[in-house]
Amino acid sequence: MRSEGFFYGCILLIISLVFAYVLWQIWGGPSQVSSTDDEDETQSGDQIVRILLPIVIGMFALSFILISGVYVYFNYVGAGIAAGGALFSYIGILFITSGNKKKKRCTASCLGYVSDHLEQEDSENRVSYVPIITYTVNGNKYTLQGDFGGGKKAIPQIGDAIEVFYDPMSPKVAQSVHDRKESKVFAIWFLAFGIPMFLIGLEICIPLERLYWIIRAWFLAKWR
Repeated sequence: MRSEGFFYGCILLIISLVFAYVLWQIWGGPSQVSSTDDEDETQSGDQIVRILLPIVIGMFALSFILISGVYVYFNYVGAGIAAGGALFSYIGILFITSGNKKKKRCTASCLGYVSDHLEQEDSENRVSYVPIITYTVNGNKYTLQGDFGGGKKAIPQIGDAIEVFYDPMSPKVAQSVHDRKESKVFAIWFLAFGIPMFLIGLEICIPLERLYWIIRAWFLAKWR
């Protein structure tokens, strides 16, 4: 059984290395672009890396588990809960880092207004609305689509004035005060669920007492 795990682990490791190389190319490519017109391409590349990075890390971790054979000690229910908690925590961290990055970039502010609501429908036919915000910088008018939607009563209403933060060097890059607040709320919720889930899953997967004996046996075998 362990020999099969070693074989599949090696295959998964090779696949992981290929994916890691692709991500490295995506990460390295946009960073060399300096033109303002290519900012959307840069942001798109960053988003792809952020989405795929946890998958690649998970593949590396799984390949290590299969190759080392430690999976025989695992409780699969606990491993699933821990993986879910890690994913929730990662999404929460993404909200924080993305918000901080945009906050550092969008340092100027102006007053805009909600000009429209964009209607969106999910696979379960539930309808949500995203505010469309219009603002003016140096006589030029810009339109900003919000990142977070909800019911019509849960978002700014059409005609409402709303503060907009924008990049002084590129005013089309902007974020509303509503999105800043919602980003913090989402980050807190994901971390509040993710961290406890990860710790509980880890305890179920490998109880601390068993983990101690595994590490102890590994050290004794290595340093004898």
